[in-house]
Parts: sequence; C-alpha cells; structure tokens
Amino acid sequence: MDDGIGLSMAFTLPAAVALLVMPFFIIDATVTRGEFTSADALRTAEVLRQFAWGVPAFVLAKVFTPPFFARQKSKRPMQFSLISVLITMIVGAALWYWLPTQQFNGRPIDGTIGLGFATSLGAWVNVFLLAGSLAREGAYKMGGAVWTRMVRLIIASVFMGVFAGVCAWQYETLSQLLWRKEVAVLAVIVVGVLIYGIAAFALRAVTVAEIKSALRREKGVAGVPSVES
Repeated sequence: MDDGIGLSMAFTLPAAVALLVMPFFIIDATVTRGEFTSADALRTAEVLRQFAWGVPAFVLAKVFTPPFFARQKSKRPMQFSLISVLITMIVGAALWYWLPTQQFNGRPIDGTIGLGFATSLGAWVNVFLLAGSLAREGAYKMGGAVWTRMVRLIIASVFMGVFAGVCAWQYETLSQLLWRKEVAVLAVIVVGVLIYGIAAFALRAVTVAEIKSALRREKGVAGVPSVES
C-alpha cells in the first residue's frame, strides 16, 4: 500500500499541478480551432482547473479499494461510492444554479465550474471514507514514510508548477518564439517533466529502482508462488 500510494502520486501530482496552473495553455494549444474559439477554451480551462485538484483523489480511490475486496468487504467501497455520487449531485446542482447569480470581474460566474468542483469534492470524500475505514479497522494506515514522500513529491511538483505557471503567463510570447502554439505546449511539457524528474530524484521522492520495479512484469509477487509453480 505504501509503495502503491507513493508511486501513484509520483505520476499523478505533477499532472494535477500542470492542469491547475496552465489549463488554458493546454486547452487552447491543443483544441482551439474551427468552431472552438479561444473564448470556449477559456471557459473549458476554468472547469478543467476544478477537475485538477481532484485528480489525485481519482487515483487514490483505486489504491484504497483493493484491501476491501481482499478482505471480502466489497459492499463498503460501493456504499462510499454512492455517498460520493450523492454529494457530487447535490453540490453540483446547487453550484450550477447559484454561481451564475454571482459575479467576478463584472461577469456572471459559469455554473459549469460548479460541476467540476463538485466532482473533485465527491472524489476526495470517497478517498477519506475509504482511508478512514481502513484505519479504524486496523487494515492499513498511512505511516510517516508515506507522508515524508508526499512532502517531497509536493516540493518537486511545486518546482515544476512555478515553471509551468511562468510559461502559461507568457503563453503568447512562447507561441511566437516556437513558431506554433502546439510546439510551445509540447516544449513546456517536456521541460516540465525534466524539471520534475530532476527535483524528484534529487529529493529522493522516487528512485530508479522503484520505477524499474513498478514497470517490471513479474510472474509472481515476491515471496508468493506464481501460478506456474
């Protein structure tokens, strides 16, 4: 569980940060053309930003669910999922109608943003319910080593996020310097990955051995006979 959480967050946190700090850059560079205008990209980017902070929760739910099935308690994750869906529906519907009555910079707030917010909120509620249940039952509780790794991953993601944020601020300039906006977003992604990778390895948030172990396809788990044997 410790390895699953650590490695999944090592790949998820930088993606979440990128979607959080440069959603318009990504959407406008990859989708805007024809009938889909930059105004549509801006609206979509605001919704994407609300989905971004829920990305880690979507992944963590997949990590916290298997222990319930392993202990033949498959009803519990389903119950938590239903609670999550209910919260998403209630909060999403409320924000859908309430946000347009509010204004930001003299313009009504798009109610669609509330749907993204509600989806991420529901995902985190699901994770807290899963993790809390495992901890109460003594099945699994995140230890100090996991939290230490999380802090290191967050720091590495912040380094990358600062770079991505500056690039998003200078989006038009980068698009001109690199000939096309598609090339600009690809270049920013590649450099951002390099910055995050260097920081993560320097902080020992991840190691080469761990990545190789995660990617290696083994016939059986260590210490457990494979089917063939």
